Amino acid sequence: MADVLSKQVSVDNRANPVNLPCQYSYDPRSQMVLFVAGSGCAWIGVQKLLCGCWPHGFSLLLGVVLAASGLLLTIRRLAFKRFLILETDNLLLPTGFAGMRSTRIPYASIERVWRVYAGYTLVLCLATKQSRFQLTASMLPEPGSFLDVENFLHSQAQYNTKA
Repeated sequence: MADVLSKQVSVDNRANPVNLPCQYSYDPRSQMVLFVAGSGCAWIGVQKLLCGCWPHGFSLLLGVVLAASGLLLTIRRLAFKRFLILETDNLLLPTGFAGMRSTRIPYASIERVWRVYAGYTLVLCLATKQSRFQLTASMLPEPGSFLDVENFLHSQAQYNTKA
């Protein structure tokens, strides 16, 4: 019984503990992939319908860039599965271009946690002594998992400022 309780960390003295270690999928959502790829194809299609000819110049470039971005997001989602992992003493966060690298962040080094809205995207920022990190809500599987991670990291930052 004590072993089970030692792996549960209370978040802000609430009744919903976070069981450590736990992992969350950290991949682009399928809606985002379809939106980006569909936007590029729709842009080219609408241009074709409006003027009766194939788009050219900037208009074609915009459609191709959006469609190619959708293809890259699809490849990233299917071929390179990434996970946000909450371990007993570290956070393993995908970072870098397309989240292809992983950075281990000790909970003891987290100084500050705050929210930022980048357009319509919710971003959780972490500050440590060495660097700042960003965790994007749209990369997590559902909004509840973002709130769980946010509350847990807030409690870790508060614990570190008290100590």
